[in-house]
Amino acid sequence: MFRKKFNTRDLKTKYVGLINGKTQNTWVQMFRTLVTGVAAFLLDMLVLWVLTEYVGLYYLVSGAVSALIAGLFSFALSSFWVFHKREKKNSLLRFVIFTAIGALGLGVNIAAMWLFTDIVGLYYMVSKVAAQIISFLFNFFLRKLYVFEGGVGRL
Repeated sequence: MFRKKFNTRDLKTKYVGLINGKTQNTWVQMFRTLVTGVAAFLLDMLVLWVLTEYVGLYYLVSGAVSALIAGLFSFALSSFWVFHKREKKNSLLRFVIFTAIGALGLGVNIAAMWLFTDIVGLYYMVSKVAAQIISFLFNFFLRKLYVFEGGVGRL
């Protein structure tokens, strides 16, 4: 009597926007950025392992190559899935700014980790989680504003 019938169409309508289609919804873009980041991290680790263990490259060389591949992958997914920029104009500049923001985000991550561990006194693993959240937000909003939402077009 009180049971509501489960309707898969409602579920599809409600959640398909997280995966499919263009969106300007910041929360959906943040979710997609998170998925993109996890996928890029896994790709980075896989390429690092394969190049070091099976190809025989020195691990620092493998690390540089894997980071570049993961960065290109992240940029491509961000361009075509998260923010839907398909224009060719300024694509190299967009990639350079995307990468520069990532480097700044790494600095924010390290500074936040130091602050939470050495100054606040948190356990370093807890500090890392907090630092990841802060640097994720830093990267997301700067990339959204300056790389994918017309920022490069103004340069």
